[in-house]
Amino acid sequence: MTVNDQTKPSTLRQLDEKALNGNHKILIVTEASQMRGTDFRSPIHGICLIVAKSFESDRDAEQALARVGRFDDKCERLLLSGVPLVDQKLYEPMLANLTKFRLSLKTKRQIAPT
Repeated sequence: MTVNDQTKPSTLRQLDEKALNGNHKILIVTEASQMRGTDFRSPIHGICLIVAKSFESDRDAEQALARVGRFDDKCERLLLSGVPLVDQKLYEPMLANLTKFRLSLKTKRQIAPT
């Protein structure tokens, strides 16, 4: 199952069911934005999150890792070998953009009438 912005919550609730041959369903999330705000639950059989792509920031990684194992559900979190949890090539430009934004706010506040 691939999760995207069209995936219905009722579909995600079916993750805890076993297929007829006894195997569990596989959940593939390809966009970090889909890792926010959704608790991937499987309270009966447990769930495994496999991270195969680096995140843009520590916060994105922390949010994603917390999507499984909530409410005392059984879970495993695996990071593929050779995949850094946070990609510094993505993190540094994001940090630079946030710094520029913060400075622009500071400048606007100084110009604004009191």
